Amino acid sequence: MSLLGDVVDNFLSALSNIIDLIISAISGIGNLITGIWDLLEIFYSFLYYIYIFLSIVVSLLTSPTSLIMVIFGSSFWYSAFTANTRKDMLIKLGVFYKYVFEVSAKIIYSAYIIVTKFISAIIDII
Repeated sequence: MSLLGDVVDNFLSALSNIIDLIISAISGIGNLITGIWDLLEIFYSFLYYIYIFLSIVVSLLTSPTSLIMVIFGSSFWYSAFTANTRKDMLIKLGVFYKYVFEVSAKIIYSAYIIVTKFISAIIDII
C-alpha cells in the first residue's frame, strides 16, 4: 500500500491493465498486418516462379532449336543412365524418342492451354 491509499493503488493497477490491454491489441493488429504482408510476399514470389517457368516453357516451345536440343539432351541423359550395355542404350534411346513423338502433341496442347488460361487470367485481373 502506498501513501495515497488503496483506492489510488487499485485505480493505478486497473489503469495499468487497461493500458497493457490496449498496447497488446495494437501489437496484435500490427502482427496481423505483418502476417498478411508476408503472405502477400509469398504469393507474389509464387506467381513470379510460375511466370518464369511458363516463360521457359513458351521459349522452348516457340524455338524449334531449343526444343530439339532439350529433347536430344534429355534422351541421351536418359539412355546413358538407364542402360547397361551399348545395345540397351540404343534400345532405350529409341523407346524415349517413340515416347516423345507420341506425347509431344499432348504436351504442346497442354502448354497452350496453360499459357492461354494464364494470359486470360491476367487480362481478367486488369
